[in-house]
Amino acid sequence: YWVFAFGDRGIRSLMFDSVAGFLTERAAHHLSVLAAGEAEVGFSALSNLKGGGVKERLSISVDWQWGAGSYAAGSKGQDRRIDIALFCALQDLAESRSARPFSLKAFDEPADSLDARGKEMFVRWLREEAATRGTVLLMTHSEELVSMGEWDRVLTVVLDGDGSRCEWGK
Repeated sequence: YWVFAFGDRGIRSLMFDSVAGFLTERAAHHLSVLAAGEAEVGFSALSNLKGGGVKERLSISVDWQWGAGSYAAGSKGQDRRIDIALFCALQDLAESRSARPFSLKAFDEPADSLDARGKEMFVRWLREEAATRGTVLLMTHSEELVSMGEWDRVLTVVLDGDGSRCEWGK
């Protein structure tokens, strides 16, 4: 009945609409640190058409307080912070539906494209996530990023003529 009454797109839209508020709230939580409250993200199951009217279409809107009025108009650093917030909001959604909490967040080169201020906000946010989550795994080539944080452990993978090895720091 539901597929017949709403169609495939309508069912997806209905399902997305049921979690859009949660995703918006969680992305805002992450952006409060990652973007110092200067960005807003909204999830919607409906899109406004240029000619007027509304269409069922999954959409994500991004608005920066200073500058970019959309994701496409943002700098690479702004886009990266939005990407991290969206990734984490989706992970929060998965965890909210899980029987067991996730005690790990893993990031591979997340600070690419971030300027110095963006990296500072990111490191502050990582510390908060580690305190809440338990474990944050950060993979990076950036010595600057490693030196900015007060990490419990640093594992360096060294590649040389003899192959690779791991060295523990701090």
